[in-house]
Amino acid sequence: MSDLIELHVVALKAEARSPDTVKDRERLLRCMDRQLPEGVDHALPCELRAWLANDDWSSKTKETYWCHIVSFYRWCVKERRLDWDPSEDLRRPHVGRRLPRARSDPHLAHALAPLGRPG
Repeated sequence: MSDLIELHVVALKAEARSPDTVKDRERLLRCMDRQLPEGVDHALPCELRAWLANDDWSSKTKETYWCHIVSFYRWCVKERRLDWDPSEDLRRPHVGRRLPRARSDPHLAHALAPLGRPG
């Protein structure tokens, strides 16, 4: 595992980030470190793009991963752990807008029943 990942996790904890955020970020970065040809320390923009192009992931998952990746590399450059940010030109995945799903009549009737209103 990259020392950068461990240092980043410590920084997230020092910033009092949510334990779920810390755990998710660390899991993602460790996975990337294993799957990228030279790990996260030496990743190239084209490798990050290819890694995010996983067809098994939803657009929302890709966007979440993009956020973790960009945040990690910005931290690396700010802390002078890396000389450059390979995610700098990585475009945010497009997530289409979704409308809320309407509840069916039986669900609505069940929700309104305690209020004494007919569904």
